[in-house]
Formats: sequence, C-alpha cells, structure tokens
Amino acid sequence: MTPLPPKALLLIFCILSFLGFLDASYLALEHYLGSVPACSFVKGCEIVTTSPYATLEGTWAAFRGRELVFLVPRGISVALLGALYYGALFMAAAASWGRRDAIFLRLLPFTAVGLLAAAWFLSLQAFVLQAFCVYCIFSAATSTALFLVALALLQWKRRLPANI
Repeated sequence: MTPLPPKALLLIFCILSFLGFLDASYLALEHYLGSVPACSFVKGCEIVTTSPYATLEGTWAAFRGRELVFLVPRGISVALLGALYYGALFMAAAASWGRRDAIFLRLLPFTAVGLLAAAWFLSLQAFVLQAFCVYCIFSAATSTALFLVALALLQWKRRLPANI
C-alpha cells in the first residue's frame, strides 16, 4: 500500500484538528452558558459535563505575600483547554500549507499529549463516573486520529534528505 503524500496527510490533519476545535468549543460554550449539551446517542452527558473533572479547580497555586493566588483560575473548563489545543494545532497546520520548513513538524509530538489526555478522560468516564459523553468520545477519537496522522507525517519527514 502506497503511503499518502504529505499534503494529503496535512489536509487530513487540518480537518481533524478543526473538527476537534468545533467539538471542544461547543462543550466549552455549553459549560459557560450553564447548560448541558444535547446527548442523543449515549446517556450520561450531564453526568460527565457537570462532574468535578470537567473543570480545573485552581489546583496550581502560588503565594504572593500572604495571599494565595491561583495560577489556573477556578472553574476553567477542560473543554476550553481542548479548544485551545485543537485550535493551535489547526492554525499551525494551516500556516504550514505549501511551506517546506519543519516548524509544523516540531509541533506534532504534542499530539501525544492529546492522546494521553483522551485516555485519561475516557478512563475517568468508564471507571469513575460510569457515564459517557458522546462529544468527549468524539474528542478522544479525534485526538487518537491526530496522533496517528502525526506519526505518519513524522515517518514521512524521516524519509526526506537531511538538506530539506
């Protein structure tokens, strides 16, 4: 089987990261509006999206004098962080379209972070919450697919001559 050319892989990466951005942005918007996303295929979106695991609760803190200052604001949505992650990957991929430099390729290892986050949140849904959110499952599938495409792009990069 012939491997896909790098432009096709980059296009797939752009599409996947944009879909991940839309999915995570929708979840973040619903969180900040205080509503539960519509969940038709899997029951449990309300349990997952309103759980304590759906937000960062200011766990990273520092002292400024005698006052405790949270470095991550209380209640920041994990979905918002996902939207920023997917958006950054999309913008990097789109900006590298038609370019020969390897700036975008240096960002590909960050897809492993997305894969690990997806595994963490899926395990929380399965073993702790015992409920699933279809949007979270879609995000996990998107992160996994982005990681696989990144592996293919990195494999393609290794085949290039060193002077490119």
